[in-house]
Amino acid sequence: MAAAAFADIEEWCQFVGEWTTELAFENMTADDANVLRSHLHVLCQIEPRLWVTCGRAIAALKSLDV
Repeated sequence: MAAAAFADIEEWCQFVGEWTTELAFENMTADDANVLRSHLHVLCQIEPRLWVTCGRAIAALKSLDV
């Protein structure tokens, strides 16, 4: 909901990138990481500008995939 407060798309992308990176570095199982990464991929396909800001989160989540 907090992300919806951003009227500017670039600010929104930055917020989503920082938030997902924070989530990606939380303690989670490999299954949970895969689910989050899958959702994040869908979100990035919907809004391609997110690939830039969410790349770190995606890399962190992929590292948990064993």
